[in-house]
Amino acid sequence: LAAPDGRVATVLRDVTARKQAEAELRASEAQLRALAATASDAIITADGAGHITYWNAAAERIFGYAPGEALGRPLGIIMPPAY
Repeated sequence: LAAPDGRVATVLRDVTARKQAEAELRASEAQLRALAATASDAIITADGAGHITYWNAAAERIFGYAPGEALGRPLGIIMPPAY
């Protein structure tokens, strides 16, 4: 930032902690994805509208839908509407 008299102000911000936290979050997400992908139980996630956003291999084996068939579809394909 330049002041009218020609002086320059500089703002420095240490982002080391933020970068560390982001790296730890990425590592944690990778662990969770690996766990979900290899789990023997069905792991399914849905968004607020009830549409499937994640479908692991066990869900495919148990419910008979490939991920491409399930993703984006309503949870009603595997659950009665009352739930």
